[in-house]
Amino acid sequence: MNRNLEPGYWDSQWGQNVKKFPKYTMNKIYGLIPYGSSVLDIGCGDGSFLLRLKNNLGCHVYGVDISEVAIAKMKTLGIEGSVENAEELRIRGKWDITVATHIYEHIEKDDNLAKTQARLTRQFALIAVPNDCSYPEPTGEHVRKYTVQTLSDLLSPYYAKIENHTLGNHIIFKCVK
Repeated sequence: MNRNLEPGYWDSQWGQNVKKFPKYTMNKIYGLIPYGSSVLDIGCGDGSFLLRLKNNLGCHVYGVDISEVAIAKMKTLGIEGSVENAEELRIRGKWDITVATHIYEHIEKDDNLAKTQARLTRQFALIAVPNDCSYPEPTGEHVRKYTVQTLSDLLSPYYAKIENHTLGNHIIFKCVK
């Protein structure tokens, strides 16, 4: 059972403020984003990362997340966004950069997200997942694990070049259009 798609699961997680990503992973991703870029964050959570991009790098930002609670928190920070399911994004438009950190391992239709993320990206996409760990869990939160090779295989049909910026136990790819 995939709890990620159950109504209210992520609302309860964000309501408890328990979803936080390793700082070194987010710092690495932050360092790859040029000043003034337009950025779409898929699975943005409470918008903390987007606020950092907006305030420090002058980025034009937008976030989508499955959690209404997370999006409501984000909007209190002055960040625009919408409630969306990453497997079936309805959002239209293009951004210089799209970001998806720790989303792919939570969804069943990762090929849908890969294709849609590429469609929404002008310059490059940044994708981070656990590196060959976090097996599918009995709770249903993680539904798959990736290696550098399996993630590359998923993404390579949509991008001209994939740069590996893996750090510790997190695969970080910069996927160039």
